[in-house]
Amino acid sequence: MKAAVISTVNTVKVCDVEKPKVINGHVLLKIAYSGFCGPTDMGIIEGLHPRAKFPLIFCHEFSGVIEETGGDASFKKGEEVTVNPLIFCNECNTCRQGNSYVCEKLKLIGIDCDGGFAEYCLVPQENLVRLPPGMPLKLAAFAEPVAVGMHAVRGSTFKAGDSVMVFGAGPIGLITATCLKTAGAGEIIVVEKDEKRLAFAKSLGFEIADDLDKFKKYNKRVIDEIFDTTGAPALLAYAVDIVKIKGFIAIVGKFDEPAPVNLHDVLFKELTIKGFRVYRNEEFKQAIKLIAGNPRYFEKLITDVYKLDQINDAIDAFKTRRNLCKIMVEAE
Repeated sequence: MKAAVISTVNTVKVCDVEKPKVINGHVLLKIAYSGFCGPTDMGIIEGLHPRAKFPLIFCHEFSGVIEETGGDASFKKGEEVTVNPLIFCNECNTCRQGNSYVCEKLKLIGIDCDGGFAEYCLVPQENLVRLPPGMPLKLAAFAEPVAVGMHAVRGSTFKAGDSVMVFGAGPIGLITATCLKTAGAGEIIVVEKDEKRLAFAKSLGFEIADDLDKFKKYNKRVIDEIFDTTGAPALLAYAVDIVKIKGFIAIVGKFDEPAPVNLHDVLFKELTIKGFRVYRNEEFKQAIKLIAGNPRYFEKLITDVYKLDQINDAIDAFKTRRNLCKIMVEAE
């Protein structure tokens, strides 16, 4: 079968590899679509992910059709599914407390074992999720990042009618903004510096801002919650300054460096700052239902589709910021 393999740091090649053999408790999935996750996948490619070992078929966002089942399979050949890539131990204290999504030994398909940039993938059946009838497989591959945005919205203080601000107009930023839109936000302001992405956010119906200093000076609206999807350390100080007294700041983007925060204002404004990582299993399933119920919103976020043979073109598009939002890779 064909697969995109990271052989060494910064080297991705589409080559022929042996098709996985089915084992008990697993299914062989014929891949339809796979999503490129910029921060995670680029970190793996560049050799920065602490767990990823080469050679590796990467990608943790994908959908497909069941080709073959192992022993005791509860799925049938021909079923269309997507994949929740989280693998947890069920033994650590965190798992025993019902929080397996942040398992102390958490692993992911596509990071700790081969993933979805291939024609086929061997997947534990417990990681498969059935799709609503008629749901396009391209949208089904979008469930994983949508679950990330949904997890942040559900875990925040957000309620319908709130005024919210989202830092970042990349895929997770616009997914989070879209989740807020479907949940009934009163107004949504997307903050972004990149002119193309800012224009794209505006075309989706979001209010936009490119200068937070001007926003602070001239705009006196109450902002109930801020969702930071950028991981840019300098922006957290703006979030503390702009959000209302007793407001909520959601950290959705990964911070690679410490962020300067005015804890005096955090104290006196009684702010809540909370981090969000991946998603609960039920949120992954709800993300599928959300996409299926609002396809016109989410299909607009998939702006670039490549064939598997073009994986390096997709990587170059991300690195040079030529893509507007979500990159998908079609297996055939």
